[in-house]
Amino acid sequence: MNNSINNNINFTGIRNIAFTPAREAVGHGKFSNSLSMVLNDDFNGKDLTEFKTVIRKISSKPFEYTNDVSSDILNIKFLHAKDTQLESIFVNGKKLQVNDRNLPMFSFIAKITKKIGQMSDKSMIVNKDYIENVAETALIYGEDLSQRMPFDNKQKFFGVFFETDWVRQSAQKTNEFIQKMMEAYLGI
Repeated sequence: MNNSINNNINFTGIRNIAFTPAREAVGHGKFSNSLSMVLNDDFNGKDLTEFKTVIRKISSKPFEYTNDVSSDILNIKFLHAKDTQLESIFVNGKKLQVNDRNLPMFSFIAKITKKIGQMSDKSMIVNKDYIENVAETALIYGEDLSQRMPFDNKQKFFGVFFETDWVRQSAQKTNEFIQKMMEAYLGI
């Protein structure tokens, strides 16, 4: 396992943010998509440390929510019902149950998606070598997207998933879904 994909200085705490749309039909009118990113710590935020702290709060197993590709990668997979209502969330392949114990993770996801939704194009850093060497196994947890590439140009195929407007809008929509999910759970 590669434990660090963050060799360059980043001023956002997040880089290589990608959104993969309904790449798969799950069945029974359900579909999924994923928001993937590399977290790090810098003078603007300690996103990686905060994520690891949240994991320790909600789980007694230290690697339960750790990404298999790299401990710096956060992959959030969303399962939607046919009417696009958010039904389930998976964090690095592990289903996140809606309960009191997991509220810190839901809060973290809401915070990070809000942050992404407000990022400028300039601050949404995507490394070419990440696309060339990591993206195919990191964008959707547990899947190798190279099997789906219709052509040999990785930059062209994967570049679509990193388009800043799309990523921002998807993060904002995800944030709204999480807010609604939490309001329903808390009876607000």
